[in-house]
Amino acid sequence: MFGKKESPKINEAIQSTPVTQPILEKSSAAPELYAKIPVLIIREAQYSDKEQIYELGSQIPELQCSKEETFLTKDDLAGMIENYSNKTMIAEIQEKIIGFAIGQKEGQDYGCIYFVGIDPKYRNRGLGKALLKSVEDKLHVDTVYLLATNESAIQVFEKLGYKKGKTLTYMSRSLH
Repeated sequence: MFGKKESPKINEAIQSTPVTQPILEKSSAAPELYAKIPVLIIREAQYSDKEQIYELGSQIPELQCSKEETFLTKDDLAGMIENYSNKTMIAEIQEKIIGFAIGQKEGQDYGCIYFVGIDPKYRNRGLGKALLKSVEDKLHVDTVYLLATNESAIQVFEKLGYKKGKTLTYMSRSLH
């Protein structure tokens, strides 16, 4: 069991360490300590994950099309998870979804990544890169396209090898 003085150091290590790197080596010296460290899991989403993905996506301002629209409706998200040609990958810690990426195979040799969402508390740790890579691997295509909606995302995608294409402008008009 931890002493009160040790717990803050461990919590600090968990919060400051990239989630893609182990915090401690597993050893026989501290099995109870190792068991208490959260483990990151990246896996394909299941239908039962849709509520958590929806909640996370709805809280990420970069994924909202407008003030009125969240990134997807619950029904659209459920359809994307169930569609066999879509690949929705999630990152979770202790059964809490902290990130997701959604892509789809569009043609024989290309696919599109539609959404990448990371809980702000877990950004800048390599999680987006890991999720993108997992979707790219699942799509089994030669080329992947994606749409970046903000400058920080563009910088991340460029570091991962994506090249800028045509510039798009999102426009909307209220009809009522």
